[in-house]
Amino acid sequence: MKRALLLALLLAAPLVAQHPADQVFLQSLGHSGAYRSDVWITNATRDPLSVSLIFSPVNASEGDRHFPIVRRYPGVISLLPGEPGLEIADVFDRLGISGFGLVVFNACLAGADCTPNPATGLNPNYRDISVTSRVWSGTAGTRGESFPGVEWYGYISAADPESLRHVSIGDIKNTQQLRTNLMLANVSEWSSCEMFVILFDGLGNERARKSYHLRPLENIQLSTGVEFPELNAVNRLNRQPLISSPWFRIEQAGVTPTPQAAGAYCHNGCPAFLAQGVLVDSQTLDMVKLPAQYDVPMPLGAVAVIAEPRTAGDVLRQRFVTVEVPTLVRGAGKSGGLVTTVRMVTEPREGHEPPCERTTECLLREIERRKGDR
Repeated sequence: MKRALLLALLLAAPLVAQHPADQVFLQSLGHSGAYRSDVWITNATRDPLSVSLIFSPVNASEGDRHFPIVRRYPGVISLLPGEPGLEIADVFDRLGISGFGLVVFNACLAGADCTPNPATGLNPNYRDISVTSRVWSGTAGTRGESFPGVEWYGYISAADPESLRHVSIGDIKNTQQLRTNLMLANVSEWSSCEMFVILFDGLGNERARKSYHLRPLENIQLSTGVEFPELNAVNRLNRQPLISSPWFRIEQAGVTPTPQAAGAYCHNGCPAFLAQGVLVDSQTLDMVKLPAQYDVPMPLGAVAVIAEPRTAGDVLRQRFVTVEVPTLVRGAGKSGGLVTTVRMVTEPREGHEPPCERTTECLLREIERRKGDR
C-alpha cells in the first residue's frame, strides 16, 4: 500500500517533506577543498540495517585521479532497529573517502542478501531510510546548507510524458559576491545520455544552449558565468545585465543503453537524471540550494492520492474516473514498482458520499489487486 502511495508522486512536483525509501540520492556530499558534509540517516524500520554507498565524484574524467567514476562502499554504515537518527559529522572523513559529488545510499536488512532480482530488480530484503546532508565550509566556519535526499523514484526522465521531461532552475546570479553553479547527474546505471542546458531571459526568450554527454552515474558541476558568458554582458550606459531575470531549462535526450542494460531488466536504459542549482557566496563560501522545478502543476491523480479525505466531512475536489498502472523501472541498478495515473473529472459533491468505486480507498484497493495480477 505504501509503495502505491509513494509512486503516485512520481509525476508530481518536488516535495518539501521527504519520504523514506530503500534507495536515496544526494547530489552534494563529500570532503573536498574547503567543504565538509555531515549526514543524518534515519532507520524507518524495526530491523537492523546495513547501508551501502555508491559514490561518483563530480567532474571526473578518464585522466582524473578519481577515475573510474563509480566507486562502491558496501555495508559501511550500520543502523539499529528503529534508530530515530544517526548523525555522522564530516562523513567522508569518517569513512576514509575523499572527493565531492553524487552519493547513492542503499539500505538492506543487516546480514541479508540484497542482490536485485534479475527479472524485476527488487529484493524483499530492501529496507527504507531517509537521508539529509549539511554542506559547510571548514575554513569560513559557516552554518552551511541542508540538502535533503531524493528518493529513488524522484528523478526526472526522458521516458516521462513530454511536459515532465524537463525542469527549470531560476534565481541565477553572477556578481562579485555571488555566483551560480548548476549540478547535473545521470542517475541511471544502465545508459549514457545528453543533457541540454538552455538559457532563457525573463521574457522566455532562448538566449543560449549547450549539451553535455554524461556516462552512467556521471555528474558534473557547471559554473554558469563560465559556461554561459552571455550572463556577464552588461549595458554600456547603465551597467545593467543585458539578460534580465535569467533562468535555465534542463532536458535529457540521446539516451544510449549500455550493453548490460538488456540483461538488467532495463531495455530502454532506464533514463533518469537529477538537477539542482547552487548559489555560492564568494566571501563566506556559503551555499544556497536552488531546487529544480517542473513547468507544469502536480497531476490531479497525485493530488487526490495525497489529499485523501481525513474525516467523513472532507471533500475531494475531483472524483476518479479510470485507473492505469504502467510499469516503472528504477534508475541506479534497481527496477520494478508501479506508477499511478488517474484520469479525473471535476464534479461537485451532492451532499452524500461518492460511490465506493470512486473513492481513494477503492482506488488503492484496485492498485493492490493489479499488483497481484502481475
